[in-house]
Amino acid sequence: MFSLLTLLVVGAGLAVGQDVCNTEDCQLAAESILDAMDITMDPCSDFYRFSCGGWMDKNTIPEGKSKWGRFYELRDKVDQALKDIVEMEEEAPAVSVNNLRLMYQGCMNTVAIEAQGLDRVLSQVGNPASGWPMIQDGWTGESFDVAELMGRARRNLGADWLVSLWVYLDDLNTEENVVYIDQPDLGLAQAMYLDEDSYAEYIIAYKQYMVDIATVLARELGSGVSQESIVQSVEDVYTFEKQIAMILTPDSDRRNSTAMYNPITLAELKETYSWFDWSTYFSSVFKDTEVEIGDDERFIMVQPSYFVAAEQVEGSYETVANYLYARLTMKLARELTSEMRDIAFKFNAAMTGVDKAPERWQTCTSAATGAWGFAAAHEYIMRNFDSESKAEADMMVEDLRSAFQELVTETDWMDSETQTAAMDKAERMLQLIGYPDWLAHEDQLDEYYSGSKIADTEDHLSNVINQWYWATGKDLSELRKVPERDVWLMHPAIVNAWYSPNHNTITFPAGILQPPFFRGGWPRYLNYGAMGMVIGHEITHGFDDQGRQYDGTGNLQPWWSDQTLQGFLERADCFIQQYTNYTVPELEDVLGEDAHLNGKNTQGENIADNGGIHESFRAYTRSLETQGDDLALPGLEMFTSQQMFFISNAQVWCEIQTDQSLLGQVLGDPHSPGKFRVLGPLSNSEDFQREFNCPADSPMVRPQKCKLW
Repeated sequence: MFSLLTLLVVGAGLAVGQDVCNTEDCQLAAESILDAMDITMDPCSDFYRFSCGGWMDKNTIPEGKSKWGRFYELRDKVDQALKDIVEMEEEAPAVSVNNLRLMYQGCMNTVAIEAQGLDRVLSQVGNPASGWPMIQDGWTGESFDVAELMGRARRNLGADWLVSLWVYLDDLNTEENVVYIDQPDLGLAQAMYLDEDSYAEYIIAYKQYMVDIATVLARELGSGVSQESIVQSVEDVYTFEKQIAMILTPDSDRRNSTAMYNPITLAELKETYSWFDWSTYFSSVFKDTEVEIGDDERFIMVQPSYFVAAEQVEGSYETVANYLYARLTMKLARELTSEMRDIAFKFNAAMTGVDKAPERWQTCTSAATGAWGFAAAHEYIMRNFDSESKAEADMMVEDLRSAFQELVTETDWMDSETQTAAMDKAERMLQLIGYPDWLAHEDQLDEYYSGSKIADTEDHLSNVINQWYWATGKDLSELRKVPERDVWLMHPAIVNAWYSPNHNTITFPAGILQPPFFRGGWPRYLNYGAMGMVIGHEITHGFDDQGRQYDGTGNLQPWWSDQTLQGFLERADCFIQQYTNYTVPELEDVLGEDAHLNGKNTQGENIADNGGIHESFRAYTRSLETQGDDLALPGLEMFTSQQMFFISNAQVWCEIQTDQSLLGQVLGDPHSPGKFRVLGPLSNSEDFQREFNCPADSPMVRPQKCKLW
């Protein structure tokens, strides 16, 4: 056992005599940090347990959630602030803020939801000529149009069934927008269709979800269709969707942007893929957008192999109709009656391990802020955002940018010309911090929501559908507009951060610029260890396996020499192998010997994690040289400032989750679970190993370290 006493003896650079910060903020931070630690654990054996063991022992996953952690504690705090906003009684100056409140009230009005029943849904799915065959005993399908329904689902609901479509910057010319078409999403993770034995219980739950919804709607429709008929139709639907899953390219094989850039005109689409009615589909998608799609319209086909193989997928016209309507009603179920919500929750519980539905206010706050996000963010920044945080975060970004550029000059695998180009791209990287300036002005906020409908406290379903329709139309209408570089891709009242390769921007919204990530007046090691790592992570995304494919203007083009590219690929493969070899014992009952991380699919995030911590520690080291040492925290004087940097970093990733949630993350999330976001980067970090004086044979010391930046 590596005791605290041992740590004091071998720690590099003891904190003896270090002045202590006794402000209230520092005292609270110290209490939180100490409470989360397990100082009986050897930090060189398992730094995750050392930093987070106390937190994991003391915490349980709250009811209604499948995952809990330091990240989610902050998200919960933001949600509480948003709850206060949506529940405020006074009328706001901004129309959109009032719509936010009205939508929340409509969602909370379960009496009206029950009274409305399922009539609106039944009017759409109960038509024997064009509706849902599965719930009817007299379906003729004489006016059913696959392409029209797919296009309508994309326009009305933002749904990507059988084909995915979006409008975004043209990879080769970011001065213009273009339409991308791609393979679709599925009802389950692709891996589940490919290994039915391992995921049998999830597949059963998915089929039962469809059966239960169809049974209720058939009953309300007064249909005479039998239960046996519904069950058989669901089996046919699943068989059809499994064929789709079999021809999809896995995300791990979709990381080469050049290979996924395949221009094609509508005329060429019609000729090459004549089995689908493209004209009807695009006409339905772009309805009411003032965008007309002609034969000369240029699209980017992302995954041509899917469109080639899709022609061979077998399924009757009726089965295709059943599939599309099943996906539609599953998407709507959570917005309907208590009976339908219970059915939706039953499926969600099977997939996530959550045994109790969240409180209604949580569901409705999420629904309202999801629909009126910038309106919620407007109030949030007015009430909660410290403007001084923006200036301090700006300074940290510059520190991290300089640290990255310094590290680029130290690489031994990049030639000088590519080094210069990399530093230039980093210099061009635009930071968006806190919130966009226009968000503070009610008139500009309402202009953003121009064309949206007034929310109705008596009609929750219409509120949801109306905002889906508005948001989808707003995105599609961008096709003919000149793109803006400083666009906010998400509203700022969230705990997140992101990099956009096409804009070459890094964004740090107001929601994340607070504890445990950031606070003015804290010792710098706390801010650099947590928020600095986040900033470095996003900067590094510009130079990970995907971000590196785009230049400083955001255009997709080769700017690496062949020799440098080969050096990158060799080092990136090291990360792939490292993370692929991490075992996830909690999943061995389901995955057996395959209970490992997907190092290929997570390589971009893993590269960003490793680069981010290296850059942030370098930036923090430079701050010590220019600003002097930090104050210690009360009760933590035994740790050096450098050691506290790594503890602060690790505690960001303290988390617990259900096995089902962990499975979903391993199967489809490009981020590694929190444990490996600590163990992976720090086992590669010479800085960490030096500061904790870890012996060469320690578990936290990888003999063959993976390193890019």
